[in-house]
Amino acid sequence: MSDEKIIEFYLSDKTIAHKFLNIIFGNPWGYSREVYNKIKKALLLNEISYIFIDHSLLGGFSSILKKFNIEIVVFFHNIEVKYYKDKASVDGFINKLMVNYARRNEKKIVKYADKIICLTNIDSNLLKSIYGRSADLIIPITIEDKFKSLDNLENSSYHLFVGSSFFANIDAIKWYIKNVLPFISSKLIIIGTGMEVLIEQYGQNLNLEIHGFVDDLTPFYQGADFVINPVRLGSGMKTKTIEALMYGKIILGTQEAFSGIEDIEKHEAGYICNQPEEFIKKIENLDNKKFNLKSRDYYLSNFSAEFGYNKLEDFLAS
Repeated sequence: MSDEKIIEFYLSDKTIAHKFLNIIFGNPWGYSREVYNKIKKALLLNEISYIFIDHSLLGGFSSILKKFNIEIVVFFHNIEVKYYKDKASVDGFINKLMVNYARRNEKKIVKYADKIICLTNIDSNLLKSIYGRSADLIIPITIEDKFKSLDNLENSSYHLFVGSSFFANIDAIKWYIKNVLPFISSKLIIIGTGMEVLIEQYGQNLNLEIHGFVDDLTPFYQGADFVINPVRLGSGMKTKTIEALMYGKIILGTQEAFSGIEDIEKHEAGYICNQPEEFIKKIENLDNKKFNLKSRDYYLSNFSAEFGYNKLEDFLAS
């Protein structure tokens, strides 16, 4: 596979108006006649073995590309129709339009794809229940290893939440601040693009510190006693859960936070906490060591970039 030619197209809507028109007319994400012609030209001028579609909202492309008689592989990052149903319940009118838009694209990709990849068995089963077809391969989120040595760790004590200000993270951290944080002594540090919006509501105090985007998460992860992920909405795997494992962290999270991650407690890499009392009790009993080798080993064996690449290469070659 490393000797083969790969042609990439990065697709996105150029403007809000362009995105809205694609939604209204049922075109796939990033579609335009110019984009389609460029893809068509690449297919006609090159010997292409298969098309890899890296998002189900691009599903509409599958129906127009299928006539080229090339194998189509799609990667479902989420079951988008569920994602937008959850988002519409808390975040406005446009997401109600996105529910139908997602369903339209996902129906097409399920119909025309030769192979389907999902992140989790949960998503595969949901795909089956909605569209009548399950995944051909389950491959979890894999991320590049950014772990560095543990030298020069500060003696500060805190726990960490990392995530941008999208609806599920905002819901999760507000729930945690209200129901858990007042009853524990450990300081909480929140980091994520756009998370500054919480400062106006909560401020900065002795038990809570809020940051927006930071250039390097490494020192924050390495200095944390443990990591939390109290997310309650959404689908698919949670990248930040895998990231915490990469840094060798104990994770306390909801069942949703560990979607696609089997036996987290058996591997002694984290604990499932769905209720406030469960979070509080586990936090009180943690030994707050800053590095957990079992978390790190679990990442290397199941979620490293090398693991994911090898699994995908075997699948595409079959």
